[in-house]
Amino acid sequence: MADDAVARLNEFLREYTDEIRALTYTVMATVDARLAGATRMVYSNWNATVVGYSPDGRSRHGAIAMWEWPFDSQQPTTTVVASVSDKRRPRRPPS
Repeated sequence: MADDAVARLNEFLREYTDEIRALTYTVMATVDARLAGATRMVYSNWNATVVGYSPDGRSRHGAIAMWEWPFDSQQPTTTVVASVSDKRRPRRPPS
């Protein structure tokens, strides 16, 4: 990631609490290690800052994304399946 883009990301993250900022850097370091060579894409809009990863810099090919949002840590974590396509490619290579 270009130095100026990293500086902009750091500026965006300074708007959050120390706790959220530290967690974001920890998660990014973990994802960076797992997805070496990926393009890290940063979006900052009125609602949140989003960090996404893509193999080629195209958001439609994104592998993972996270956003910095102040969650209520007293609430339990829940899982919601938001969308499932009728047609899905195999997730594993053929045996």
